[in-house]
Amino acid sequence: MPLLSIIALGLVFYAPLLIMWKARASSQSPLNNIPGPQATSWLKGHMGQLFHRDAYQFRKDISERYGRVVRILGLFSKPQLFVFDPISLHTILVKEHHIFEEPATHLVGNSIAFGPGLASVAGDQHKKQRKLLNPAFSIAHLRETLPMMYDVAYRLRAAVSARLEGDEWTDIDLMGWVSRTALELVAQAGLGSSLDSLEDDHASPYGEALKSFIPALLPIALFRRVLPFLVKIGSPSFRRRIVDLIPYQPLRNVKSIIDVLDANARKIVSEKIDAVRRGDEAGDGKDILSRLVRANMEASGDEVMSEEEIVGQVSTLVFAATDTTSSAVARILHLLAEHQDVQEKLRREIVQARSDGDLTFDELFELPYLEAVCRETLRLYAPVSFVSKTARQDTVLPLSEPIQGVNGHEIERLHVPKGTNVFVGIYAANRAKDLWGEDAEEWKPERWLAPLPDTLVQARMPGVYSNMMTFLGGGRACIGFKFSQCEMKVVLSILLESFAFKLSETSIRWNTASVHYPSSMASDKAQLPLKVRRLVRA
Repeated sequence: MPLLSIIALGLVFYAPLLIMWKARASSQSPLNNIPGPQATSWLKGHMGQLFHRDAYQFRKDISERYGRVVRILGLFSKPQLFVFDPISLHTILVKEHHIFEEPATHLVGNSIAFGPGLASVAGDQHKKQRKLLNPAFSIAHLRETLPMMYDVAYRLRAAVSARLEGDEWTDIDLMGWVSRTALELVAQAGLGSSLDSLEDDHASPYGEALKSFIPALLPIALFRRVLPFLVKIGSPSFRRRIVDLIPYQPLRNVKSIIDVLDANARKIVSEKIDAVRRGDEAGDGKDILSRLVRANMEASGDEVMSEEEIVGQVSTLVFAATDTTSSAVARILHLLAEHQDVQEKLRREIVQARSDGDLTFDELFELPYLEAVCRETLRLYAPVSFVSKTARQDTVLPLSEPIQGVNGHEIERLHVPKGTNVFVGIYAANRAKDLWGEDAEEWKPERWLAPLPDTLVQARMPGVYSNMMTFLGGGRACIGFKFSQCEMKVVLSILLESFAFKLSETSIRWNTASVHYPSSMASDKAQLPLKVRRLVRA
């Protein structure tokens, strides 16, 4: 009780000083001259709108109304930037990536959830980890893991087929099966083990934890903004006891999920390290984790990762590869169910190509319509709609074209003060009509079968993938984007050869979250019910 009294007393004196300091700094910011919407809350700024499950319309409105650089307000109405100007993005992600690092909220949140993995560290530690991981994500390695991916895809086909009623249309929650498949794909190719046999009706505890993690984060979105301050209070064990005392079920749900993820990651790493040291078959595999552990043992000095860092890689890899890939595959299946003509055209291409059996890596990536469907979906419906960066020092941000300031004067370069949060607008960049054309908001796979607009090519978006920002660019671009594409194409080729899909009677909404996910209109539980019918005997 005395301790709680001391904390309460400290907050009574500290909070007013913090609020006054924040208000004074915000009122003097040069970013106030950048056009942007008015906030309805001084305390929350636009964060409640930006991180809401229905945030799509707000994000769309600000990008269309205010242009490629928008001033939005954070907590205590601190000015921040929402950016999708190509030249500005090149500066943020490539030229000055050492200045625009991941924000403390991102790094601390990921560290709590996954440990000190690639998504939780910055600077030299991030460079070290990425250097050790890069060879495991090479094209040569992907070619070697392709048979594992086909094996998992066939298990998915058998699982779906076993739940169909003859040759009739049957309602199946594809999100559940796609999520479990994505987990098993990364388990086989990434960890060299199995986490889900895809035989039972329910996922493993690990799979259930991963599936529920993003929905569980939604109710505590604003709470996560103050994590960098909270982690400075006491020891980890003390903070854990405090969380246990807080009577807020959403917070406890997240804690339980993180405990499951951590326990499984530690078990996997411990077993893999032992196997590599013994030199047995489990440690001599072609999976990403085996390669990482062996490379780490051969490294020396500052290049060596700690076991905690390796555990962090496992949790980060499993989460990132599972949620983003399953979101993308689920979205494609939903779109194909809506657009039967596209589904039939894509199926014809796949069936013809697979007439002699499984496709090689090169053959998969040479199917033009499959590539077009994947690209168009990843353009219009990127699983992650924006990422955040924080300026570590004062800098200047160039613009591809001047903007008019609130004071009526033209602005050609932006002075960005140290500590400014910058939201990289992935959705906005991928849908900009002045770059992609007036039909930029339409899902049209055929656009990829013709030359892209000159306006887009000349803009030189700094993304690593097909003139779009879906997988970002620069030193923190998605390390596994080719791995993800390969997974998607293997799964889609097997499913579309074997089954037809159409919409069910249940209305589906796509929720705006850290990674977008589908649910019924009445629930926030991740699910995608579609009608499925067998085409060939699986």
